[in-house]
Parts: sequence; C-alpha cells; structure tokens
Amino acid sequence: MLTTSEASIAALAKRSVMTVADYLEIDTSVRQSSLDFPDTYGYDRADRLIAICKQLDGTDYINAIGGQHLYDKQYFAQQGLQLHFLDSPAITYAQFNNEFVPNLSIIDVLMFNSKTQIKAWLADFKLR
Repeated sequence: MLTTSEASIAALAKRSVMTVADYLEIDTSVRQSSLDFPDTYGYDRADRLIAICKQLDGTDYINAIGGQHLYDKQYFAQQGLQLHFLDSPAITYAQFNNEFVPNLSIIDVLMFNSKTQIKAWLADFKLR
C-alpha cells in the first residue's frame, strides 16, 4: 500500500520527480501545470506547451525524442519557439542475472547503477 500526504496524482508525480532530481543533484525547478498554468487547461497539447513557454518567457522547448510524432518544429517556430528533441544513446546495464529489459523507469536505473554512472549517462545527449 502506498501512503502519502499528497492530495493528487499530479502532486505525487511532482514530488517523485523532485526527489530523483535532488538525489542526482540536478538543480531545477518543477512546475505543476494544473496549478501554475490553469488558463491553458483545454488547449491542445502543442498549444498548451507553447502557451506555458510564452508565459515563462521561454525561447526553446525540449521534449523527449518520442515526441517527434506529436510535435512539429515548424509549428513551434511559427509561434516563436524553437522545438528540440532530446536524443540519448541507448544504455544497457545489469539487471540481476536477467536479460536486459530496456526503457523501464528511472527507478530501475537507480536500483542498478551508481549515481556517478547515471549522471554520466544524463550528460550524454544530443538535441535534434
């Protein structure tokens, strides 16, 4: 059973991200769009991201590589934002004595790897 003082799944997710960032010594702020940008609720996903970036005076938006089929660089550019995709090399690591299962959660990565190794992997990316 999961016990938490968080009132919503979004708050729990935010706390989880912040906990991992703290552990990995990543200095960042985490915002909860439903609380911090409620005026964007109901926008289509690309327009919501664009509106949030503009409210934060952003010039660039970086998305996971899997979002290439969701978001169009030209559309973002027309709205005054540069869209980038985070492309990381494939990693493998020992998962007990089992065959490696890729693309699991950060929890799996944390269980089987040192903080130093994880930070090295995080620094090895390209923006596309």
